Amino acid sequence: MDNTHHDFGSMLRFVENNYASLGITEGELGFADSRATDNLSGFFNLTQAPRKFAVVPAAQSADFFINDTRPQEAPDRDDD
Repeated sequence: MDNTHHDFGSMLRFVENNYASLGITEGELGFADSRATDNLSGFFNLTQAPRKFAVVPAAQSADFFINDTRPQEAPDRDDD
């Protein structure tokens, strides 16, 4: 069991640590990361080979969504 305290700053610290080669240095993404006690590295094994791509079956084809002419709705409707 891992009792490491995580907060929003931990996510920022993770980004900073993994994208330092792009010029994002520790502390650049705001004050929250300076308070972070962890960088979430315990959640990820970034040296592991990626999983093989798997197609997720869908009820409709891509063409259905590309050519859909129905009026757009908000993704989260509170009136239901």
